[in-house]
Parts: sequence; structure tokens; C-alpha cells
Amino acid sequence: MSVISLELTPTVEKVATYENGQTCVPQKGDIVTVYHPHSHLPTTVHSQANYEARAEYDGLLLDDVSTLAGDDSDDHARPWHPFTERLDFEFAEAALDARLNQAQIDKFLAIIKSVARPDAAFTLKSSSDLDKAWSRASVLQTPFEQHEVQVAYKKQDYKFEVWNRSLWDWVLDQLHDPRLAPFLHWDARRLYRFDGHNWVGFVNEPFTASRAWNVQVQYPYAYSQVLS
Repeated sequence: MSVISLELTPTVEKVATYENGQTCVPQKGDIVTVYHPHSHLPTTVHSQANYEARAEYDGLLLDDVSTLAGDDSDDHARPWHPFTERLDFEFAEAALDARLNQAQIDKFLAIIKSVARPDAAFTLKSSSDLDKAWSRASVLQTPFEQHEVQVAYKKQDYKFEVWNRSLWDWVLDQLHDPRLAPFLHWDARRLYRFDGHNWVGFVNEPFTASRAWNVQVQYPYAYSQVLS
């Protein structure tokens, strides 16, 4: 968290209205959030403890988006989808981390099959099964595509195969994910902490910096509403 000087002075001075509706004199450590005027959102004030608790709560939800209330669809009830079982996904993840080749995968699956409990929910039997599971999963996000890059070096052309994916399409994937929507911040805001005498501006996220604020100046209120 870096402290900076900001040209905007928060409207909260001698008396602050807090998130619980209580109006009182600001205390050292209190945090005021001033939203961009185009957002039409009111300025909010939180005690330091409540501000940190809210941030920690948001972080916990992001760590486990499956805990989001009101989301009872089949895919969200089974976050390992489209893998058939959770153990299938956990094995696939471990195989990927260990960079196992197909022969090694087949060997490990044969060992697992010989020692697995009769009631274990595990359906993978070969590297082919694992490849098919990864193929089903790959279509859920923007896929990687192969491109050929040609580079000239010492009067000779060299060709390289490069795999990448569209950054723009990947961002759209995130925007269309209903589990992430509550955590996307569309409106610029400025944060200030009360040091006992003055409100001191600070930045802790890109959307709390001056550039984000200046960018939103260029867009009308109606555009902000569409994004929200």
C-alpha cells in the first residue's frame, strides 16, 4: 500500500457518516472511499477494522468461488466439471504439475487401479482418457492457438512454433463468469486514511489510482451504467 498525494479532497471533514449509518467524528485509521462522479455512488466511510474485514471476506470468496450463495447449478455444484469425478481432476492436475508423459501416465494409472478402493470415484484408465478430459475442459475458456513466427538471424530465417491465445477473448471469459462478477470493479475510486489530523490518500489497486480516475472522466454516466 503506497501513500500518494491526490488532488481531490474528500468531502468528509469534521464529521463522517459510517457504513452503519452512524454519524461521528472520524477516528485514526478510518478509511473513506470517494467514487468517481460518473458512478453516482455515494462516498462511504469504514472503520479500519470493518474495511479490512470486508477485504478479507472478499478474498475468501475469491479463493473459493463455489461458496457463493444462490449458485446451485450443476457445473457449480461440481467445480471439477467437465472431468467426470473430482479424483479425475485432481489426478490430471497432479500429472500436469509433474509434467508426466503418456507412458508415465499410463503406468501410474495402472498402479492406481490396482490399489484403488472398490468404492473410489475414479474413472480414468489411460492417458487417452486424460487427453479426452482435457479436450472437454479446453473449450470452456479461450483456447490456445498455434502460430508460426519467423525471425531473421545472421542473414538466415528461422521459424518457430508459438502457442498463445487472445488476451481480449480471455478477458471476456472472465467478464462472462457469473462467479467473478461481484468482484469486478468498474468504477474508479480514491481511498483516504485518517491519520488523526488529515485524510491521506493511498493506492492499493489499479482502479484506485489517478489514471483510472482520469480514464473514467472521458466516459459519460450512461456508459458506466452499462458496465455496471
